[in-house]
Amino acid sequence: MVRILHLLILITVMVSSCDNDEDKPCGLVEDASVQSKELSILFIGNSHTHFHDLPEIVREIGVSIGDDVHVEMSAPGGYEFERHFKDPETLTALSSREWDYIVLQESGWRVALPPVEAAIQVYPFADSLKREIMQNNQDARLVMYVTHGYEQGVNTMGETEWCGWDPTVCNQQGMSKRIQETYDELARLFDAESAPAGPIWQIIESKNNDLHLFEPDGVHPNIAGSYANALCIYSVIRKQRLMNVYAPPGIDMETVKFIQQTVADALFDCNPPARL
Repeated sequence: MVRILHLLILITVMVSSCDNDEDKPCGLVEDASVQSKELSILFIGNSHTHFHDLPEIVREIGVSIGDDVHVEMSAPGGYEFERHFKDPETLTALSSREWDYIVLQESGWRVALPPVEAAIQVYPFADSLKREIMQNNQDARLVMYVTHGYEQGVNTMGETEWCGWDPTVCNQQGMSKRIQETYDELARLFDAESAPAGPIWQIIESKNNDLHLFEPDGVHPNIAGSYANALCIYSVIRKQRLMNVYAPPGIDMETVKFIQQTVADALFDCNPPARL
């Protein structure tokens, strides 16, 4: 009975808070200051964070605009908030310094769960992780790294049974939408900003059908996908259009400029808005 009441409260909060979404400004407000900054950023996630060393790409982008950026990550493969809030590596990282920003990324399949399941497998552990974060980092600004749907939805993982009872997440767009909805609720629970990397993938792919952002496994980002994610995250942190900035090897310059422009247009001009 207690669990049922808890689920009902969570779902009620999610529905009521969605009513206020239309009141939010569409795009980021650009920081008028051009002064360089010294920033420390901790990434807590899993393979979607450590693939192609996403934190290092973020650091290099920052350095290329004159910032002094220190990054660290705790991102073991397959990890979720349930393990992070009691993981020695994560707890050591959290207590190692007073972080300016902490970027949080939950398990890719857990954030695709229906709300009732997420209320059991995601939100309670998010609350536990937030308590650990607040012990040493009360002034840190939190950012939710909104990941993408898989290339063929949860079918990419061979989840045919899941698709049978929850067909919404059986393609990339449907899975991405569910992921965004879960991260919207996580942002509220953490009082965090969102870096809508997954929705921006949809925009990039809609504008350029020839640009592929996945590794061959259909789950993880390739180097271009990780670059788009890094631009999205650092744009949210710095509130700046990141044009003519660092790009990792392996991406041609035409693609680099296209990704930079698309990310800036979506985040700052809502052209189109980075929501599904």
